[in-house]
Amino acid sequence: MHTRTKHTCEYTEPPRRDPRAALSFLGAPMALTDKQRRFVEEYLVDLNATQAAIRAGYSANTAASQGERLLRNAEIRTAIERAQAERSQRTRVTADRVIAELARMALYDPADIAGAEIASPADIAKLPEAVRRAIIGWSWDKQGRFTLKLSPKTPSLDLLGRHLGLFKDRMELTGSNGGPVQTSIEVRFVRPGDAG
Repeated sequence: MHTRTKHTCEYTEPPRRDPRAALSFLGAPMALTDKQRRFVEEYLVDLNATQAAIRAGYSANTAASQGERLLRNAEIRTAIERAQAERSQRTRVTADRVIAELARMALYDPADIAGAEIASPADIAKLPEAVRRAIIGWSWDKQGRFTLKLSPKTPSLDLLGRHLGLFKDRMELTGSNGGPVQTSIEVRFVRPGDAG
């Protein structure tokens, strides 16, 4: 274990973990090749199968099809799901927590800070938690006054609305000059033996 000291803060590196640890269930390793394990690890980085396949050592020319094929593999899907569940448990980041945080950023009441005297970052602790969680930055203006920057509500409301199915992306197709799309169907009857 390495310990580094800088100023008065002490940092201790966490113990090294075997990256394959997340790919085992009840201590029994899954039947994946090293390359497949690497794909799972890389897929968890950005959830991009093509890039994960490239980083795992598959050919860039066939990475898209390889990534798709690997994601259809039941053992790989299981390994990904287990690793995601383990990471979620380890980091305590769950879908519920993300939704709750989005709700805080979307639904805070600015009136909760209207009468508060906020002259420095230390004063932020005096604010209600719902407002504190909506703060995305602070600074001092040209006159030296402390200012808070709150999360814009619209992007958070948009994400919540999409999650709840309130907004549906729709694509409309139109013909030339915005008119309807012209379609036609040609039906030809051909007698057996006649050249068509």
